[in-house]
Amino acid sequence: MREDLRDIWQNDQWRIVGLLTIFNILAVCVRGGAMMYYVTWILGTPEVFVAFLTTYCVGNLIGSALAKPLTDWKCKVTIFWWTNALLAVISLAMFFVPMQASITMFVFIFVIGVLHQLVTPIQWVMMSDTVDYGEWCNGKRLTGNQFCWHAVCAQAGVGLRRRSYRLDAGLWRI
Repeated sequence: MREDLRDIWQNDQWRIVGLLTIFNILAVCVRGGAMMYYVTWILGTPEVFVAFLTTYCVGNLIGSALAKPLTDWKCKVTIFWWTNALLAVISLAMFFVPMQASITMFVFIFVIGVLHQLVTPIQWVMMSDTVDYGEWCNGKRLTGNQFCWHAVCAQAGVGLRRRSYRLDAGLWRI
C-alpha cells in the first residue's frame, strides 16, 4: 500500500488533476453559498432559490451534453482551459451586475451552469488519463487507488470551504 501511495504521489499529472478537483469543488461550494445569500439577503425572497438552482441545473444538463461534441472537435485540455477561463471571467463579471437585476443574474447562473458542467466530464476523463499515465511511468495500473484519492481531494475542497465559512463567521463576531 505504501508503495502504491508513493507511485500515485510521484505521478505529476495526478497531482495536477487532484489540485484541480479541490479548486473545482471549492468553486461549486462558494457558488452555491453565494446563490443562497443573494436570494435570501439581497432579493429578500429565499423562495426564489429553487428557481435559481433549477436554472443552474438546466445549464448543467446542457453543459454535460456539450462536453462530448466539443472534445471531439478540439483537444480536451484546450476546451478545459478555455472553459475555465471563461467561467472565471463570467463569475467575476457577476460582481458588476446591479444588485436588483435578478433576470440578469438568472442568465449568469444559467451560463455558469453550462460552463461548469461542461468541464466536469472532461475532468473525470482527465482523472482516468492520470491512471494511464501512471501505468506508462511505473508499469502499475492503480485505478481504484487513484480514484479513491480523487474523492479525498473532492472532500478536501468541501472541507476548505467549510473552514472558510467558519473563518468568515469568526470575523463577523469581532
